[in-house]
Amino acid sequence: MAHISYLRPEDYAAYGIDAQSAGRIAQASDVINGFLRRPEGLVIGVDAAGRPAYMTGLEPLGQLTSIGDVPAGTNVSVPVRDLPSLSLIGEAVVLDRANASATETCSICGINTENQTLILQKVTRTHNGPVALEQGLCITEEITMPSRRSIARTSRIPIARLVGGAGRFGYGRRSDQITGHFDTLALTSALHSFTGAPRWQSFDPVTADVSAASGEVWIPGSMYLSNYTEVRLHYVAGWVPEALPSAIKQATANIVRALADSPMGAGIESLETSGMRLKRSSDSVLDSDTRRLLAPFMVRAFS
Repeated sequence: MAHISYLRPEDYAAYGIDAQSAGRIAQASDVINGFLRRPEGLVIGVDAAGRPAYMTGLEPLGQLTSIGDVPAGTNVSVPVRDLPSLSLIGEAVVLDRANASATETCSICGINTENQTLILQKVTRTHNGPVALEQGLCITEEITMPSRRSIARTSRIPIARLVGGAGRFGYGRRSDQITGHFDTLALTSALHSFTGAPRWQSFDPVTADVSAASGEVWIPGSMYLSNYTEVRLHYVAGWVPEALPSAIKQATANIVRALADSPMGAGIESLETSGMRLKRSSDSVLDSDTRRLLAPFMVRAFS
């Protein structure tokens, strides 16, 4: 994971941080990410058009390289080198991240393994090849959909942008057997029996309805006009550095001061120098006030 700093030099005076303590800001930011269970952090990077594109705290999980240019358009075929045998349908890839004037995030809507080609749902600008297509820079979640409902809920908020999505069908819930919604002779059952695992089908993230504050995502219906059993969402959640909430900045400053005040570790209540006997009141530099500041940003267990 890449290091993130939640306080910038222009914030130091407002939050009581001096130059001597500035070196602890990245450490305090890592403590916050661990407490929130958000290793990707809270800061988002933008594309060339200023739209949310990726999480700055994530490192790429993989990279594909195009053979030649990537033209602008819809359903763009992109030959790549060494296409992996992974489930990439709906995956979000970041193009030209090293070039801020050309960066954009695209969704993979198709794969042709025979000629090593990806199909990108929409490309807004032409990229001169070879182009780096980086994977794993967005938050990815697989969510089992509620019975006969098309609403999923993400574990991270606020959602800044949904950049890719895919869904697939599966067996119904066992509780549906008594209501007649579970048919062992249905087409889905036959597909499971004779063709292996159900296939992922991509959907255009623009057609989904996203509630940034609640994390609820209304998933569009499939080509068969039925709801998916499971969805895979690729999204970014957080803020650009300039818009980071003051609660996050204040919590960072609190931790920086706690680290400076406790050079031997956190939560030391007493110290006997003769026998070097330490007594700790806490195993964390997070006091109750700081925990309350961070509580609204924690990963939610229900999603």
